Amino acid sequence: MHEEGFVDDATRDKDWVGYAAALLSGVEPMSELDRVMDELERFCLADTKKDLAERAMQRSVLLAPVTTSKEVLESPQLAARDYWTAVPRPETTGGRRPVFGIAPG
Repeated sequence: MHEEGFVDDATRDKDWVGYAAALLSGVEPMSELDRVMDELERFCLADTKKDLAERAMQRSVLLAPVTTSKEVLESPQLAARDYWTAVPRPETTGGRRPVFGIAPG
């Protein structure tokens, strides 16, 4: 975020591990949290969910995208692992369900 100009040096250098304690103790005002959250939102809106996830993996940053059910069904990773199996359903055009308890082959 800092490298791309979304936050200043002071925000970059905060004690993020102890940040919750600083908020709860009043050392850090809630207005500062609001400001940082606004910067975080601005940063996240500047990229796609896919790009953010890829960059997070490259930098070993803990970030997990929230996926829709459609995105889960279309996941290349799950498809590559044969995660889905066809389910015949005469009342519809069919469907898929996850395969649990079977090691990928």
